[in-house]
Amino acid sequence: MARSLWVALALLTMTALGGCVPPPAPTAPAPPPAPAASEAPPAPVPAPPTAKSDQDFINQAAGMNAREIGMARLAHGKGAAKRLRLFAQHLALEYIELDKRLSALAKHLKLDVAPTLDQPPPVLLTTIGPDFDLHYLDLVIKGQQDLISLYQSEADNGRDVRAKHFAREVLPALRRRLDEARAHGRTIGLLGP
Repeated sequence: MARSLWVALALLTMTALGGCVPPPAPTAPAPPPAPAASEAPPAPVPAPPTAKSDQDFINQAAGMNAREIGMARLAHGKGAAKRLRLFAQHLALEYIELDKRLSALAKHLKLDVAPTLDQPPPVLLTTIGPDFDLHYLDLVIKGQQDLISLYQSEADNGRDVRAKHFAREVLPALRRRLDEARAHGRTIGLLGP
């Protein structure tokens, strides 16, 4: 019995002393986790194109026309939706005509047109089906907005009266194309109603 008394006393002492232990020191809150490499800040939105001179306008417009022609030709053959293929064919023909008019203006102004390639963006080369249609229309809408900005810049700030007149004359057609592209975008769900 003496032994069990000693065991009970030892347990009682440990229990009493256990309550006397000070609580652990509070730890500082853990620092927030570092952002993952995939959470890079969004890329800055490039400023809309503007022409610094009539020559710059001619070169930028020719390059943009070539890009639109290349995209439209690809979309005419690769688009999933028949309406989109017809729209692309229509755009290609319009841009070919606009390119001829731009070249004639450059010749009139005695300006050289920088060589251009009608190479479509890589994203269009690697996508197919409805994804292709979405990427194509997204690029057409952005391209039209850039062309409108460029032509508006020339219409407002161009030096040669003929270049300013040409830009003003083309702007309504560019705005119509933008509206058409947005309408096609709404039909396939790219844009809201």
